[in-house]
Amino acid sequence: MLTLKDIRFSYGGPPVLDGVSLSVQSGESVALVGANGAGKTTLARICAGVFLPDSGVLASNGVSAADSPVRYRKSVGYVPEADRRPCGFTVKAFLKFRAGLKGERAGRIRRRVLDTAVLCGIEDLLDEPAATLSRGNARRVALAEAVLARPRNLVLDDPFAGMDAQARAAAAATLAALRPHAAVLFATHDFEAVAAMATHVAVLAGGAIADFFRLSPGMGAKELSERAYARDAAGGAP
Repeated sequence: MLTLKDIRFSYGGPPVLDGVSLSVQSGESVALVGANGAGKTTLARICAGVFLPDSGVLASNGVSAADSPVRYRKSVGYVPEADRRPCGFTVKAFLKFRAGLKGERAGRIRRRVLDTAVLCGIEDLLDEPAATLSRGNARRVALAEAVLARPRNLVLDDPFAGMDAQARAAAAATLAALRPHAAVLFATHDFEAVAAMATHVAVLAGGAIADFFRLSPGMGAKELSERAYARDAAGGAP
C-alpha cells in the first residue's frame, strides 16, 4: 500500500504539490491524471523515492520514506518518464544487471529475468540491443525492469507511450497479473489506457487531489476525460 498524506513540494518557487493526500491499496490500479504542468511526474518521482517531499507523510506498506529511504525505495518498482537505453547491453544483459543491483541472488538471476520476460511478453526482445529499441519497446522493457523484484508497489510515469495495440494489451495483462499482490499508481494522459487498466482515477489539480473515484462498468475514455478535466478546471490547476 502506498500512503501519501498532506504532501507538499516545490522547486524553490510556488508549490507544485500543495497538500496531496492519496492511498493506493494492494489490488488497486490508480490512474493519476491532470493537465500538463499539474505535477504528475513530480508526484510520481516522489512516490518512487527519487525526491523527498518538503513536508507530509509518504509510506510504502508502513515504511516511511523519510525514516528509511533505502527500504522505501526497495519496496517500489518505478518506470520513469525517460527511457533507459544503455549502450553495449542486450535487453537480457541489461535486465540481468538490474536484477543484480536489486539484490537478486546470482544463481537465480537468469530464471528471474526469463520469468519476468514471459510475464511482460518481451521474450522476443531479449537478444535485441537495448540502445536501438523503439519507444514502445523501450517502455515494455522499462516495465519489466520495474517488476523484476516483484515489488509490493508500482509507480509508472507515462508507461504506455509509444506502444502499439499489441504491446498495450500485453502491458495490461502484466498489470492485471501483478495487481492482486501490488498497489499500482500510473500517471498518464491516455484515457484509453485509463479505461482499460485502472480501477480508480485520481485527478491532480491545484497542487492537490481534486477528485478520486472508482471506475464504474462501461466508463469509456470520453466520459473519463470529461470528468477529469471538469474537475481539473474546478481545481484551478495550472
